[in-house]
Amino acid sequence: MGARSGKQSNRAISKKEEGGKASVFDPIAERNEKAYLNGLRGEQYALALFEQIERIDKLVDAKIGDELVEIKTCQEWQSNGRGRCRGRFVLDKEQHRYLTRKGGYYLFIVLMENGSINYRLVKASVIRFKRKLGWIRIFTPDRAGGDSCQLREVLGNGGEGRSG
Repeated sequence: MGARSGKQSNRAISKKEEGGKASVFDPIAERNEKAYLNGLRGEQYALALFEQIERIDKLVDAKIGDELVEIKTCQEWQSNGRGRCRGRFVLDKEQHRYLTRKGGYYLFIVLMENGSINYRLVKASVIRFKRKLGWIRIFTPDRAGGDSCQLREVLGNGGEGRSG
């Protein structure tokens, strides 16, 4: 059985106590729930950060002025089953094509461990599509492929910042 004998696989479904009853722990469902809640927090931060943001429920989340904006949120650190790694944004190919065609933007929000956030507004056309994108690639300008300060006249703050 090798070195892993006696240890449960990180991907295995295990039992966990819940209200006195044994229940099946589903790591995928837990990850999806965490991503959903992070997304909601990111959208709430976006509404607080930008007075002129308008929520729309279509293929993208919002508009700032006339510009389409998709809000993406991740945690600073996450567990990958073997330890900690930097959080990642998950992009959707159809959404990315749409934003690129329409000249839209991504508002990337990182939920920092200390409770603050980092955010950056980036033109979708400068992002090379990748399903999962580590946040450090977005917050290092030469890695993102472009400048995030393209909505300066709409936002008044250059499209990036910190909030604590």
